[in-house]
Amino acid sequence: MKATRQPVAFRLRRLFTAVLLASFVLALRLLLARQAPVQDEASESKCSERTQIRLFFGLGTPDGFLSEEEWGRFLSDVITPRFSRGVTVLHADGQWRRSDRVHVTKEPSRVVEIVHEDRRETDRLVQEIVAIYRRTYRQESVMLTRERIEVCF
Repeated sequence: MKATRQPVAFRLRRLFTAVLLASFVLALRLLLARQAPVQDEASESKCSERTQIRLFFGLGTPDGFLSEEEWGRFLSDVITPRFSRGVTVLHADGQWRRSDRVHVTKEPSRVVEIVHEDRRETDRLVQEIVAIYRRTYRQESVMLTRERIEVCF
């Protein structure tokens, strides 16, 4: 018996039907396997408006530069007790020029970021830190910036 070949259009129709059926089955399986995400209160992001303060401490003193140990003591003895919930310390390279000088002074610096609820107590604590640093290390100034930010946890 002689095998007959099916017309090309018939074969293409069967192939199209098979692909369509496979796509439908795959879509149905994905739909059934998909579950709505369960959101509990612990996984939801909580956002609130806070104030971020940045303090810029130059490590240069009239006697040279603060060592890592000296900075570490200042951080643990002065900053941490006042902001025990946490701060971020960034290592930076600062530069500045006094108005009566021509040359730019470059020095290693530390930037301390404090995020807090806006309270008068916080301002008092920050001013204490600045005053202690200026007095202890004979600094002209400590730069401070303040901005409102949105914080999400």
